[in-house]
Amino acid sequence: MPITTETADVARTIYSQIPFWSKARLGVHKPQVIEDGLRLKVGRARLTFIEITLDVMDTYTVKVIKMKKQERVEIYKAENVYNDMLGDIFDAADKAIWPR
Repeated sequence: MPITTETADVARTIYSQIPFWSKARLGVHKPQVIEDGLRLKVGRARLTFIEITLDVMDTYTVKVIKMKKQERVEIYKAENVYNDMLGDIFDAADKAIWPR
């Protein structure tokens, strides 16, 4: 599906709904518009991305993906996420990326 103004608006809205401290904690950068959502590069983790997509129920699906030998490995997934839950989901994603 081609990137349209509508998909860019969805991505912009998602990015604005993520609390600043959550973005800063993970060092997310290089936002990319994807089909129905947004992909963010995680700063300190090599080849790790967070993908946030809008579902038909007007909730989000958040996935943490690591690239290993040209293969996408999903290390965390949260479904039915409301916009006010994104900060907590990013905290959980942080723990999935760097287990303690």
